[in-house]
Amino acid sequence: MFCVFNGLIYRLWHQLTKKLFEFFEHPLALPYRVDTFERFVRDFERKINQLRLVEMGTKVSKDIDSMSIFLDLVCRADDLVLLD
Repeated sequence: MFCVFNGLIYRLWHQLTKKLFEFFEHPLALPYRVDTFERFVRDFERKINQLRLVEMGTKVSKDIDSMSIFLDLVCRADDLVLLD
């Protein structure tokens, strides 16, 4: 029973990650990518594939105008990847 539930949870995180990638690729999403990453993805960043998280962060980092916000994003991603 636990294995079935665990597999279902993994599949849901995978589906959410795929949808987020679709969103980040859409041209109309450009003004919303930074906020979506900071306010939504950050809430569950440890639960999704770390490579995918870094790929999303890379896309988002290109949209950041403020150097302080950019450095915060890079440092947080670095800390997260180093911890795992």
